[in-house]
Amino acid sequence: MCIRRSWSVREGYMSPTIFRKVVDELERYPELGEINISGFGEPLLHGNFLDFLYYIRRKLKDCKITIITNATLIKNLMERMYSYIDKLCVSIDSFNPKRLESIRRGLNYRDTMETLEMISKFKRLGGFQFLLATVVTRDNIGEMVEYLRRACQFNVDEVFVTNIIAYSRENYERRVYTTIPEELFPILKDIGLVGDFIKRGEYDRLFNLIECYAKSCSLPISRLNIIGLLEELNYVKWMQYALEVFDLVCGIAREEGVTVRVPLFHSRLDFRRCPYIEDEVFVIRWDGRVYPCLLLMYSHLEYVNAHSKYYYEYSLGSLVDSRLDKILNGSKYLRLKNTLTNIVKQVPTCNNCPFAYTGCIFVKDNILDCLGNTPSCSECLYSYGIVQCP
Repeated sequence: MCIRRSWSVREGYMSPTIFRKVVDELERYPELGEINISGFGEPLLHGNFLDFLYYIRRKLKDCKITIITNATLIKNLMERMYSYIDKLCVSIDSFNPKRLESIRRGLNYRDTMETLEMISKFKRLGGFQFLLATVVTRDNIGEMVEYLRRACQFNVDEVFVTNIIAYSRENYERRVYTTIPEELFPILKDIGLVGDFIKRGEYDRLFNLIECYAKSCSLPISRLNIIGLLEELNYVKWMQYALEVFDLVCGIAREEGVTVRVPLFHSRLDFRRCPYIEDEVFVIRWDGRVYPCLLLMYSHLEYVNAHSKYYYEYSLGSLVDSRLDKILNGSKYLRLKNTLTNIVKQVPTCNNCPFAYTGCIFVKDNILDCLGNTPSCSECLYSYGIVQCP
């Protein structure tokens, strides 16, 4: 499930010198609302974590601090950090002992429950927000009602849910979402006719049927991705199940006074947004390099829309040899912001294109999309609302 099991990149810890440079640069932005200490790793592993935390609080007094952690190392740190943070998000994907220990290798279930109870007690002392975050898959979707009830026992403020980003074919098959837009769902009731006509070679009848589908969905034929819909039929069933489950979960959450942030489980033709651009978020890596989002922070392989896709990292610049304001006002970032601010009109959407499912050269990597944009954001699950960050 974790990207770290599939990549081949240079890893490291942020040095105190780079860290102080980062915070000192951020001090130039009094409107800065939040610093999220997280990424593709465990922040509490850093030997200077507490010193870094104290430095942020001293230099950025009005900025909220969020920590995302698996909480395996937090017991000996909590007393020294709870009064300095505003939000603590613990990643835990199941309250089933065997499943949790299989997902989080090396984790002990009983210790984890004791840690959550300890955090709950410190929350009453410090007043920080306490969140639990989970990645929903076929493995744990049936546990979500129980997950919420257990979360409530630890006095959490919010349960945060996201779909899986598939870094392997196996994980791709464990998803409970579909990228097919909901505008195509009305034709599911007799989609089997498509296969029948193809098998019998009745292509005139097939074309007439597709024309009827297009009219019923108020779409041109070119935007009617029948191939993708046939590919996704099984996932549409899981999507429908997920919607039923979370409808129940959200109802219980309202009664308990707990917030549940649920992702979308399908796309919509009229909805795409880049949460990083629109919410004015950027990412700083351990080596001081600045990125527009988490997806572009490391080169990696991903599976989406029935194919593999290689994402190359896309750096905006480095704080080692430049200032943050120069990077954020540089041509690379401004061009990307201009494109993604109007993403629906300026970036193609591969999830509703049959060529994405039949070997299109533009979906093999993120270098270029079919409209000439670089990097390509045409299959970004964040933009569909299917994947989200705390």
